[in-house]
Amino acid sequence: PKHTSEFLIISSKDFQEKHHIVVTETIEKYNKAGSMSWYFGLDSGGDLSALNHLIENSNNVIMFFDKHTLKLKEIISLFELLTLREVDNKVKIIPIAIGTEPTSLPKFLLRRMFFIEKDFSKEVFEDVLRMFFVP
Repeated sequence: PKHTSEFLIISSKDFQEKHHIVVTETIEKYNKAGSMSWYFGLDSGGDLSALNHLIENSNNVIMFFDKHTLKLKEIISLFELLTLREVDNKVKIIPIAIGTEPTSLPKFLLRRMFFIEKDFSKEVFEDVLRMFFVP
């Protein structure tokens, strides 16, 4: 059997460094038995095949879009890849934008996104997760 991660977190390195504890502790509340992995190589762009493999082996993908990730030209192809997995009923995707609304993204992506304009905190993140999961 292949190894699956209950939660895959995708973010920039900067976001991971700033919010690692908040994200980890909040997800642990919703993820009693499952595992969690974090991919924070998005700032570098480049090859998405390693990330694709992680996505294929995850049940839930939480993607944080911050000022670093939104600059990437790969962001649209990454989201298309995620959307295809979701359509196949293979993964649940939770896209979260941090800061101001990213106008450069396509409309289909903006419609799906949660916007956190104020400080990113455990309470705010829990509110978003509560829409998808029962703790």
